[in-house]
Amino acid sequence: NNVECEKNQIETRQVFLCVAIAESEGGKTALKYSLKKRDYIGTTSMDAELSFVMCNMACLQRNNVVMDPFLGTGSIVIAASVCGAHVIGGDIDRKTLAGWNTPGFNVFSNFVQYNLQLPLAIVTADNNRSPWRTQEWIDCIITDPPYGIRESVRYTVKEDVESGEHPQRGTTVRVGLVDTLDGLIDFAAAHLVEFGRLVYWLPCTPDFRADELPTHPRLRVLAYGAQPLSMRLHRRLIVMEKVSPNEFMEPRETITTTTTRKQSDLSFSNIGAKMMRQEERREELLVRIRP
Repeated sequence: NNVECEKNQIETRQVFLCVAIAESEGGKTALKYSLKKRDYIGTTSMDAELSFVMCNMACLQRNNVVMDPFLGTGSIVIAASVCGAHVIGGDIDRKTLAGWNTPGFNVFSNFVQYNLQLPLAIVTADNNRSPWRTQEWIDCIITDPPYGIRESVRYTVKEDVESGEHPQRGTTVRVGLVDTLDGLIDFAAAHLVEFGRLVYWLPCTPDFRADELPTHPRLRVLAYGAQPLSMRLHRRLIVMEKVSPNEFMEPRETITTTTTRKQSDLSFSNIGAKMMRQEERREELLVRIRP
């Protein structure tokens, strides 16, 4: 303990000697894979510690197949690969995957840096126009969809049939976050194995209510932890589990909420317009891809 003497000097009265019994492996792992040490990162790369938290919430096990359909620079799948998973990723922005702004580096660079198993596949793809076969083959979907603030939410416009252009290579337009979330939950319900988990971040305002969460007949919500990012912007870590296999799937199941709020008043609706204070970002003015 230190006390202040009359001459404004610090006099030490006691010294404690301690023995370190144990150190958290999680802390060391997060430090080892810190974004500050990585060869390839972007403006929205997920923090290493949070990526491992997401893998933990997904109950990730060795040799699981894990997908991130909004891959970006691949921070989340790096954590999944460290945990022993086989990872797959997709992103609509091929420039980010190829590392156009960082010559010599791309989405594979961090796997090489840490001597990790390379992904099973990384593709340029729009999750709302999924190229993957519809069957139960993914153990976990762990992702962080774009919020429409720093990274815009986009959708591929199908090219003219006569051009022969594949949809994933068409022109993209801005769409709302609500449509993107519906597409993500639909994708998870169709492709997760039974009891497989979907873990994703949901940006929202502080007035978030649990009854606003999108629900699906074959998915149940297990948790929705909060992380304040600023006074006006929070996000929720949503954990969902598939509870019904595909043989009981209806031709087109509806994603619903139990809230009495209008869609435009949901805490995660128009999040870009609310944070940027730009009315032209309101989702009612963007392209709608779902009824």
